[in-house]
Amino acid sequence: MVMLGHSLRFSNAYVARKKRHQIPAFAALREEFSSIYDRGRRHDYAAYTTEWWEGEAEKLEAAFLPVPPTDFLQNPSLRWAMVSDNAHTFAAELPELERAYDTEHLLAVLEEDIVGAPILGLAKYHTTLNSVHHAYHTHRFIDATGCDPRDVDSVVEWGGGYGSLAKIFLRWAQRPVTYTIIDIPLMSAVQWLYLSCVLGPEQVTFVDSLDTPIEEGKVNILPVGLAEERAPDAELMISTWALGESSKRAYELVLERNWFGADRLFLGYADSDELFPDGGVVGEMAKARGATLHQIEFLPWCHYAFL
Repeated sequence: MVMLGHSLRFSNAYVARKKRHQIPAFAALREEFSSIYDRGRRHDYAAYTTEWWEGEAEKLEAAFLPVPPTDFLQNPSLRWAMVSDNAHTFAAELPELERAYDTEHLLAVLEEDIVGAPILGLAKYHTTLNSVHHAYHTHRFIDATGCDPRDVDSVVEWGGGYGSLAKIFLRWAQRPVTYTIIDIPLMSAVQWLYLSCVLGPEQVTFVDSLDTPIEEGKVNILPVGLAEERAPDAELMISTWALGESSKRAYELVLERNWFGADRLFLGYADSDELFPDGGVVGEMAKARGATLHQIEFLPWCHYAFL
């Protein structure tokens, strides 16, 4: 039965009640956060990140250790870098989603979780503007390529935020997918915590050594320091703005690994600027691989590259 919302007060109560099992899961798993982070940073990752991201990671480390706060998704640094709550963007994205999909599908994909205390902004689907944003990216990829998540067996995502896009993609797929997220150690720990609470800890593997297997049909969290030696092949590579915010060595690794063997690309990137002077290189790389570039009409400095 589809249970649509009629007010944010109702939606907050509805999500809190329906997802209440995530509270004890978070209380238990956050006690392991520090050890997960330590395991991830055993592997040198300096070549793949940037000075700006190192500074942001230090801010998050100060706020999230020894254990992340209950409302960690409201952390200002995390929200600035990884959460879209722009009303202008939302006004363009939601109508297109509602034209393309029925209410039942959107509710199944968008309904929020309680872990991290996200700020709901759309009562109808009990969701955040950020989830709408990630669903919109997914829709644009499907619409441009004809590739449906239900037909994809394996994914590599470069830079996974706190795990939101992975969650949206897996809900869309409606079946097990071997989904590997490559990121800096602090964000790998956040992804491990968030997705373990949302999907269940048995569905998430933290890959912290060359001997730890990439598990089929599960989410595999891979700290970037292991990416050269441990990264798997996949059918689809995803990166929404993260690759363009990485170092030149990161670009080189992606090309050396031939986009991790992916036949499909689902990329978002911004034009180069002072903060990320090589950001636009992502589009050039993807175009050389055969991807089609699409300007995002309501964000004219941002683009998709789809294959």
